[in-house]
Amino acid sequence: MEIFVHSLARNAALKTKLGDDGFLELWEMLDSHEHEWRKAVLETATDRFERRLTEESTRVIRWMFGFFVAYLGVTLSLVGMILRAK
Repeated sequence: MEIFVHSLARNAALKTKLGDDGFLELWEMLDSHEHEWRKAVLETATDRFERRLTEESTRVIRWMFGFFVAYLGVTLSLVGMILRAK
């Protein structure tokens, strides 16, 4: 609550020094800067997530291929053993 009161006091002081138009322009400039900063942070986080997702997908596909090759080898070995036994 104390911080809110101090920020209101600062806003009032700025408003009297800058006037209504100057205060609104400053407020809009800071607001647009905040939106740009949030957009940049979101883009960075999205890029990192996509990169990590791609890396993990590649790892999963490699493991799937490895298990497929191992399963195929075991299956072919069993079929070969059954055919030789006859």
